[in-house]
Amino acid sequence: MGKKKEIISDMHLYKNKIESLIKVIIWIISWIGGILVLLKADNKEVLGSAYFIYMLSLLMEFVPKINSKVQFYSRLLHTVLCFMMTCVFLLSACIVYGVKLHNYWYVVMFILTIIIIIYMIGDSFVLWLEPKPSYIENNDDLERTESAQEKKFNDRLLKGNLGNITKDS
Repeated sequence: MGKKKEIISDMHLYKNKIESLIKVIIWIISWIGGILVLLKADNKEVLGSAYFIYMLSLLMEFVPKINSKVQFYSRLLHTVLCFMMTCVFLLSACIVYGVKLHNYWYVVMFILTIIIIIYMIGDSFVLWLEPKPSYIENNDDLERTESAQEKKFNDRLLKGNLGNITKDS
């Protein structure tokens, strides 16, 4: 059971519950205001640029996190999520550069963004269901570690590269 819990913990897009909730709400509001509003627009370049900006911001947020994933399944899932974002981003880049796409591709982009948003909502929900880690048991170890680190810091501060400043002259 510990391995499954570790994999699920590593799969989360964010480690902090509050950060996850706030960012997912912001992504949803951005999607509604930037893409959903423009779906019926006659000018498809405007819709393409909205997808372009939205996916660019998502890619900048989540692609660097692939390297921080430790478990194979969480890295694979995160890569698939980023691949879906990349597909929408490339289709939107084509639209921005003037390529005329069939309406089918606009539906594909819409469905992929819905899947991405559903994943983000589900991930945030599962993160909120996880219990808070207990640090009370390890409080003594934490204090010992802090005092050891504090002592090491003070030693380096007083006896740095310039010599020992506590020495009497």
